[in-house]
Amino acid sequence: MKKRFQVIKQYIAVKDTEYTISVETDKNYNRVAGIFMYSDPIYGNNVNVSFTSPLKIDNNEVFPKDFDSALLFPIEDNKVFTKISEKADGSKIEVIVKDSNSSFSAHYITIVLLLENDEKN
Repeated sequence: MKKRFQVIKQYIAVKDTEYTISVETDKNYNRVAGIFMYSDPIYGNNVNVSFTSPLKIDNNEVFPKDFDSALLFPIEDNKVFTKISEKADGSKIEVIVKDSNSSFSAHYITIVLLLENDEKN
């Protein structure tokens, strides 16, 4: 089985502002098998952002509006993804995010997709 990570970054510059993420998945892979999200490579410094729309892949709702993004933070060794099974193959991942934290400072959020492609015999 072929695997690849697809990394999606979004700069969050202003508190209480909605940012739309709309990116196509890699057309060379047929399945999104996992996802995680973080704002800081130091696990304990991650900032939770709000999903102000559902996170959708291929127009299918994967996580609902108001989903707690902290649930997508990787565990400390960065080895465990939240497992999902959604179509890749150029499908869109879409979500609107907003940071309303009281101690806001500008930062990036990163969504990492684990893409897989079954080997053909």
